[in-house]
Amino acid sequence: MRACIILGVVCVHICAWFDTQTVPYSTGNILLDLATMAFHFTRESFMFITGCVLFYTYYDHRPLNVWSFWKRRLTLIAIPYLVWSAIYILYTGTYLAGFDWHLQALLGRYAKAIATGNQFFLYYILVSLQLYVVFPAMVWLMRRVRRHGLLFTVAAVMELVLLALNAYVLPHTPLTGWPGWLQTLLLYRDRWVITYEFWFFAGGIVAVHYSTLRQFLLRHTRWLYAAFALSTVLMWLVYAIERWPGGIQEADAVQVLQPVMVPYAFMMTLVLWRLGVAWAGLGVRGRTTSWGRVIAFFGRVSFGIFLVHPLFLHLVEVYLVPHHVRERWWLIEFPAAVLFVYVMSGLVAEGIGRVPWLGYIVGRKAIPRGRRMRLSEATSTPQEG
Repeated sequence: MRACIILGVVCVHICAWFDTQTVPYSTGNILLDLATMAFHFTRESFMFITGCVLFYTYYDHRPLNVWSFWKRRLTLIAIPYLVWSAIYILYTGTYLAGFDWHLQALLGRYAKAIATGNQFFLYYILVSLQLYVVFPAMVWLMRRVRRHGLLFTVAAVMELVLLALNAYVLPHTPLTGWPGWLQTLLLYRDRWVITYEFWFFAGGIVAVHYSTLRQFLLRHTRWLYAAFALSTVLMWLVYAIERWPGGIQEADAVQVLQPVMVPYAFMMTLVLWRLGVAWAGLGVRGRTTSWGRVIAFFGRVSFGIFLVHPLFLHLVEVYLVPHHVRERWWLIEFPAAVLFVYVMSGLVAEGIGRVPWLGYIVGRKAIPRGRRMRLSEATSTPQEG
């Protein structure tokens, strides 16, 4: 699933860059808008997977060692967050006009980046850091509330309400006179863990009841695909209504944080899960084919691709989109741009991950070969006493 989802991340960002070159309401503009919405499942799918993996790993551990969990998880993800925030700032300084290179300005920009996750797409890591902080409380709640179907329903309704407020109420609500801290919370509402609570709980519920839900999914695959198709049509219908009779701005019509995206992203995530189950069913034979090794590679470096790909997106933005995109060439240029960003980001991420210690910045625990051998010997040698 990770290889497919990170490919979707690249696609949605390439769509956005191509869309900037279209005329509003033109055929190309509308098609790219629909494609952008179709690829906008990625954020939620990754959160679903994160919740699923965490609960699958820790739910049955009684009791959960909170301090050990925080130390392990927060360290592994905080290092990339801190390092890439700095890398992005320095990188954007090479092409932004009037960029202030004075130390005080850089430190101020860096502090704001850490606090808000405003460098490219690092908001996702900021949300993940918050998830790790509250995860022990989520485990406690899941254990106390045994009716997980009810918990799923409440989380889904809450998600729909939050996204309705985000899409249709808050943009038209003047915040003048509101407390400063509340204005800040609302301004950055897309990077608070509460905004995505449904996806983490949904992934957790799937993990806790994995065998039962997997069998249900296998028995009702046709209904799943039908529900996915219906949710896709519904999403595009809402887009059409919002852009034409509603007169809503294009950016608001295609945004991911709106209620109609919940059923679509959920169905898409389940479809990917179903395809993943089929892939796993191929066994070793399927995974050792050429395509199997390619999928395994990109799945392994998916987090690194997420971190590296903004650098290559900028190259596409500068050298391809403004100068060469013509609608008649999209069928060639779009997949070429996606392939370039996806493959180059994967290769760079893999290269970084292989360097001792440096691999930590892409979420890989790369340690020097000599020390790795000593650790292996220490852990395999019986201890006396």
